[in-house]
Amino acid sequence: MSTPLDQSGTFQIDERRGVPSASGMERLTNCPASFDMERHAPPEVENDDAASGTRIHAVLALLASADTLSAAEAETCDMCAEQSILVTADWANTDGMVTPDKVLREQRLGMTALGRVLDVTTDSKADFIFTGQADLIVIKDGRALVIDYKTGRGDAAVALENAQLAALAALVAGRYNVQSVRVAIVQPWAGKPTVSDYNANGLELARSWLLSALHESAHSTPEDARAGEWCKWCKAKSACSAYKDAALKAVEVIDPMSIAGMDDETQRKAMFARSMEMPAERLAATMRGLGMVKRFIAAIDGAARMRAESDLEFQRFYALKEKNGRRSISNVQTVAGRAFAHGVTVEDFTALCSIAMGATKDLLKKATGAKGKALDAILEQVLDGAVDTGKPTFELVAVGELEGGEV
Repeated sequence: MSTPLDQSGTFQIDERRGVPSASGMERLTNCPASFDMERHAPPEVENDDAASGTRIHAVLALLASADTLSAAEAETCDMCAEQSILVTADWANTDGMVTPDKVLREQRLGMTALGRVLDVTTDSKADFIFTGQADLIVIKDGRALVIDYKTGRGDAAVALENAQLAALAALVAGRYNVQSVRVAIVQPWAGKPTVSDYNANGLELARSWLLSALHESAHSTPEDARAGEWCKWCKAKSACSAYKDAALKAVEVIDPMSIAGMDDETQRKAMFARSMEMPAERLAATMRGLGMVKRFIAAIDGAARMRAESDLEFQRFYALKEKNGRRSISNVQTVAGRAFAHGVTVEDFTALCSIAMGATKDLLKKATGAKGKALDAILEQVLDGAVDTGKPTFELVAVGELEGGEV
């Protein structure tokens, strides 16, 4: 497997060492073939959400200044830090200052082929078979606390059911010889932190489970691939037959081939009519598979775009056509001055302007240095009487996700 180059042209060392990692454990346990299949898949470009999460994690790890964050990112960072302090105090059974024996941030640990657990560094020569990075590890009196920060608003498995944290618990126990490990998920936008405790017996079970999963993955083939929600972040999904079959299964309930010869409008009407006639249970099952269908479409589109750039065989069928970029006004002051010269009034020009509240908050943070609730108060004062609230929108959610449960 080739080693990537950084922007300076020098070789980078894969921090995961080319072996399975804790962050992919949910997918690995559900689809043992996924790791090897991902190794042969094209790399994915980091999206804006992932880049934002990376910046927040760097500040929490004390590797970057808070000035690198936007106002929204700083708010998330502060909330993570506050919840982390509460989780740590509860674990240490104290309302005051915690004086741990050891604190480690963004520490990557690796299990060797002989079962030892070591720190993974740029100088490591060990033959690792698995690695995992903990956002925060606190050790005191033979006990360990492992915290994983989630900076997004999406769903995350609670600590008790989190495969990533189970693997990290096994690594931490092996590296620091502790007798118990508490794992915690801190995801402030999803609510309060969730925790789970591993005693000595639980840690042994976690280690056995981890070794079993690694063994099954090492001896798997593409025929062992299994599709499900864990496919969401898999780089191999565009070429995975199991993923394709599962995605198409959700579409086949409306029998699309029987309407293939119709025009677009007739097809849409026919598919809608068939969807309306589905029994409630079948429609709900199809709805649950809709996310996979959307990801399947995105994967196919992404693969087609990449191959249209370099695959001569594929270029017989599709080619990339450059479109003019959408123009936007970058210098409002210049445009306003020229518009006023033609008789446009200040009131009419201002009425056309739309300023994002997030951007306004960033400007206020830069100007005042305030953050958190203090910044929120300043923002509300600035926006008072100058904000229109649009009509409410409705999001389709599963009944179990509604506040208070079923209705």
